[in-house]
Amino acid sequence: MFYSSEEEEKDGLLIRDVEKKKRNISSSSSSMTAIWEDALWTSLENIPRETRERIVSVAIDGTSGTVIIVHPESGEPLYKAMMYNEKFEVGAQYLASESCRVPDGHVTRSSTSALSKLAHYFANEHPKPISYKLLHHADWLSYKLHENMGVSDFNNSLKLGFDPGSETYPQWMLDLPFAEALPKTMLPPGARIGVVQNPRAKEFLSNPECIVCTGTTDSVAAFIASGANEPGDACTSLGSTLAWKLISEARVDDASVGIYSHKIGDQYWLVGGACNTGGNILRAFFHQRRTPIVDRYHRDGKHVRVESIRCSGRGFFQK
Repeated sequence: MFYSSEEEEKDGLLIRDVEKKKRNISSSSSSMTAIWEDALWTSLENIPRETRERIVSVAIDGTSGTVIIVHPESGEPLYKAMMYNEKFEVGAQYLASESCRVPDGHVTRSSTSALSKLAHYFANEHPKPISYKLLHHADWLSYKLHENMGVSDFNNSLKLGFDPGSETYPQWMLDLPFAEALPKTMLPPGARIGVVQNPRAKEFLSNPECIVCTGTTDSVAAFIASGANEPGDACTSLGSTLAWKLISEARVDDASVGIYSHKIGDQYWLVGGACNTGGNILRAFFHQRRTPIVDRYHRDGKHVRVESIRCSGRGFFQK
């Protein structure tokens, strides 16, 4: 998060003056993406110039369930950003219909899956253009740098329905009536896409040989940052949910309890899932500016009793 002179000190907390910092963005389909793009340029601008000149590659990670429907040539958003935790029951019901042939229990049958969101747009939004593309929000921000439409990575596309084992879309996906909207170029995380092309991006990434690489999901990026690299190594990362990942020599998928496997490297799988005991629980019970976690602990000598609070959603594995 970036602050300016508009910041205020309140009750010992640094509070961002949202009203003074907020951009004048309407509630149009592109409002959220405009905020993301602004954050991209701001982030690059805040890197010292001498450091930016030495950058040789860039990759962006993001939450895989957040997707955007864009124009296939300009990349401009055609519909509101659909967030990772939004449920699209119409899309899920469409995927469950006989015309789609999505396997029972498949990860895409969830109402929060990327494919359910694409199905929602196809089945529920009229009128719509003849041609459109789906991008994960990490894909879209990367596109703002390299300008190659329809590129995604194995990790972000897992919940879209891409099979990292065969490194292809299953045939039933290719038979969907909106299959043309799927990303066409699928690459492993960290693969070269191309050099920076966007003129505005070149203002910040001035090295003419700077390349843009495919990214990954936020929780996979957290796992990589932890340094875990051997079978059996595990990592948790706390965000709106609590995600966990474990390196395995075997692929494990069980949609009934939210367990799925990302491909990592050439020989291992990253098995994991997420539960709803993350930051959203705190937000549901406490004011966002002050979360008195310590008040939930009652000390009696050397003993500590922890009070429990009810989760804000049903089920354990939600992501």
